[in-house]
Amino acid sequence: GDLSEEGIAAFFPKMTGKMDCADKGLDILAGLLNDPTDAGMELLVGHLDLVFKWLTLRLCERESVKSLNKMLEVMVGMLTKLQEISYTLSDPEALVFIPYVLEKSGQTKPRIKALFATCRELLSQLYPAARYTTFAVNLLPLTKNAKTRVAVMEDTARMVRTHGMAGLSKKNKTVLWPLVAKSVDASDAEEH
Repeated sequence: GDLSEEGIAAFFPKMTGKMDCADKGLDILAGLLNDPTDAGMELLVGHLDLVFKWLTLRLCERESVKSLNKMLEVMVGMLTKLQEISYTLSDPEALVFIPYVLEKSGQTKPRIKALFATCRELLSQLYPAARYTTFAVNLLPLTKNAKTRVAVMEDTARMVRTHGMAGLSKKNKTVLWPLVAKSVDASDAEEH
């Protein structure tokens, strides 16, 4: 179906730059997730790359704890439904979404931190393990946020525990350990 003027305004508000401008769009996504028929989920899956791009834009806006919490709850709901239908993310879908979720995961508020962890765990189940950990390993030298580095290292460790060394690509096996050592040294330096 066509997107109504109200829908366009919800997803593309005139005021942007703050997360709370996404609230109406999140309400629409939540409504699609809660649709008792399969139509809402079919619509989401059919436009998942666009939905992920939109969520990525919203993640990059100035944070509002209330809006971030709402967004993460919608993301967890959507990723859970995707897992329930045994969906596998395509490479473009993963590329536009996973790196940003990983980068924004370095949170201090326990509820937000837990929701990001749930998103990461669900994403890692929707995409091949070695490719997921490639996103994590590639982020390690780029992020300046120590909490993000810890979250990414925890994800990588979880993937290795779950999948063994098959959870890492050949390249990741050789570059990971020096990156972890460097990250641990940087964390130690930040604490002293």
